[in-house]
Amino acid sequence: MFDISVNSIESRGFSRYLKVTGMSTTIGDNIYPPAGTTEILMGCGPNNIIETTLQLAAIMTPAEIFDEKEYPRSTPTKAKGIRNFFGYQSTSINDPIGFSGNENIYFNYWDRYDCEEENRCSVGTADKHRLSILLGMFTVLEIITDSRKYFELIHFIK
Repeated sequence: MFDISVNSIESRGFSRYLKVTGMSTTIGDNIYPPAGTTEILMGCGPNNIIETTLQLAAIMTPAEIFDEKEYPRSTPTKAKGIRNFFGYQSTSINDPIGFSGNENIYFNYWDRYDCEEENRCSVGTADKHRLSILLGMFTVLEIITDSRKYFELIHFIK
């Protein structure tokens, strides 16, 4: 999904559980949602609009995205299919996790397929459908859980 409003996300029953900004924030195990979460909306956007709009986002179950696998480094490879996009959680250096509209990925720390394989390294030329997160964070990250389903699971009524 592109340019989705936070109001639209919240109207679907999702509530924010993690927001990370800056270049030196470590996410670590905080990336994992609370037990019982049935869906995650993972997305990102520029600092100046992140409170109202996510530039790029995808909805998935925890099992779909939190599926650790060893992917090769500095070699083109394929991410796994998730719904209508592709995702990965790699056990390689810095534990990258993310998604893309293209199954082709290339880990040089994070997914740098556009740059390494197609020489498209600038913000203006790189794919706009890739989100790659290192557990030692480099970019803005928003992860939102479907609280309605979560609260139902732990017996709260919304």
